[in-house]
Amino acid sequence: MIRYAPIRPATFYYWRRRLLEEDPDKAIKDAIRKLSEKNPYYGVLRIHTALRRIPGFEKVNHKRVQRFMHIRGIQAEGYGQKTRKYNSYPGPNGQSVKNRLRRRFPADRRFQKLVSDVTEFKVPETGQKLYLEPIMDLL
Repeated sequence: MIRYAPIRPATFYYWRRRLLEEDPDKAIKDAIRKLSEKNPYYGVLRIHTALRRIPGFEKVNHKRVQRFMHIRGIQAEGYGQKTRKYNSYPGPNGQSVKNRLRRRFPADRRFQKLVSDVTEFKVPETGQKLYLEPIMDLL
């Protein structure tokens, strides 16, 4: 086979020897698989913490656990996630103001174009609401 394959003999024998060797990380991979089967909601950090509590795995790095979980396709099953995102749009019943500026911001005289914004504050001591409406001239 070495005669017909475009690789050097040393490379062939190296990989043949590597494939016959036992995996040094087999114990860690089996422990990760058992923990993920027992606790399907556990992610990388929880599996790493649980793994470190097992005797013999006290010095396992979290990046190593993450790599082995990624290689084997182990992912946490998420808890009940929202089906839709939050949207604060009030709908068609909200009042809309006509756009009179149409992005023409420069003005040639004072008080020609005034803009404002309303901000609501809540006083912590009393719980009373205060409103601030600064007015800005676009001159």
